[in-house]
Amino acid sequence: MKEKSTHNDKLQVPENYFEEFENRLYAELEFQKLFPVKLDGFIVPEGYFENLDAEIRKRVLAQPKVIQLNYRKIATTAVSIAAALALLFYVIKPTPETQDFEGLSISNLESYLLEQERIQDLFSDEELNTIEANTSFFDEDQISEELIYEYVDQDVIEYALNAEN
Repeated sequence: MKEKSTHNDKLQVPENYFEEFENRLYAELEFQKLFPVKLDGFIVPEGYFENLDAEIRKRVLAQPKVIQLNYRKIATTAVSIAAALALLFYVIKPTPETQDFEGLSISNLESYLLEQERIQDLFSDEELNTIEANTSFFDEDQISEELIYEYVDQDVIEYALNAEN
C-alpha cells in the first residue's frame, strides 16, 4: 500500500522563467567576463610529488650553519660599558661644598653647643685644660666674635669633622 504524500507531486517553474532565461544567461556571461573566477591559491606545482623525497633528504642531510661566538669581542664590549658607567658616575657625583664661618651665626653656634649634652665628655681633661688656657674669654665679661670663631675653629669643628670621618 502506498502512502499518500502531503506535498504536490507536480514540478512548477516560476512564472516567465523561460522567457527571461536568455536575458539572465547573457547577464551571467557578461558578469563572468568582467569578474573571472580566481583560483584560491592552493594549487600543487607540476612534478611536486616526484621530487619531494629528494628535496626532503637534501634538506635533512644539509649541514647547519655554525655561528661562532667571539668571546673576546663580548668581553671587550662589557668592560667598555662598565668603564663608561663608572666614568659617568664619577663625573656626575656631586662634590660636597666646603663649609666656612661666613654663614655661621652666633645663635647657630649657641644652639649647637646647648644641644650637645655633656660636650665636655667628648674632650679629654688635657684638651679641656688646653682650650681653657688658650682662650681668654672664660675670664672676660664680654666675648668677642673673633674669639668664638677661633675656639670653634680650633677645637669643636675639627673634632666634629674628625668624628664624622
